[in-house]
Amino acid sequence: MHHVSERGSLVVIGLLLFGAGCGGDGFAPETAESGLLPGSEGRALQLLRRSTHCGATAPSQLAAFVGPGAEFPAREVSELPPPCPEAPSPRIDVHVEEESVLIDFSAVEAAGVFPRGGFEGYVIYFRRSCPDMALSSASIDEDFSSIVLGSADVQTHFDHLDINLQGVGYDDSSFVKIDLSSVYVNCLRES
Repeated sequence: MHHVSERGSLVVIGLLLFGAGCGGDGFAPETAESGLLPGSEGRALQLLRRSTHCGATAPSQLAAFVGPGAEFPAREVSELPPPCPEAPSPRIDVHVEEESVLIDFSAVEAAGVFPRGGFEGYVIYFRRSCPDMALSSASIDEDFSSIVLGSADVQTHFDHLDINLQGVGYDDSSFVKIDLSSVYVNCLRES
């Protein structure tokens, strides 16, 4: 009888630990209150340039971890080589904050325009492990963005966010806020 009681206690403790690590939406409550995209704090990110204008993805990429401050500072982003020789490399800060990606052009040294083409812009990859969050949607926050982008210009697919800036003009007053939605991925159900 003592053995059954001990086993029952272990099951209860296991259920309590499982429940303590998940909120109603499957995220740890302390992560949801941190001001970051739920489940993203400490997540490895990669930023790269992509273009269909010349049919290339830049060979270089930047790596960072989600946390306070700009994950990709302007100096580093401007040093990322563009996939096409004529494409600009503006000094922009890229930051993941409060369920959004912020793109701040305030450090650009001169106004410019991204080339026209099917896709000219940036891709942010959220490195995934299981269990964790996955991106489910992205939308432009028009109240905070000074650059006009269409709904098709920001797309998500599970682990990455595509930001298409083709034909977009910018200067040091330009700013883009992209709101993200995420879903919790239960690894037991993944196949």
